[in-house]
Amino acid sequence: MSKPLGKPDRIVVALGGNALGNNPVEQIEAVS
Repeated sequence: MSKPLGKPDRIVVALGGNALGNNPVEQIEAVS
């Protein structure tokens, strides 16, 4: 799922990571 806007997508991933108990930083690094 590639979207032109990367920032909103990263934010969603970070929020999802917090819900799962993972660090948002790790999630963002994984996406980028």
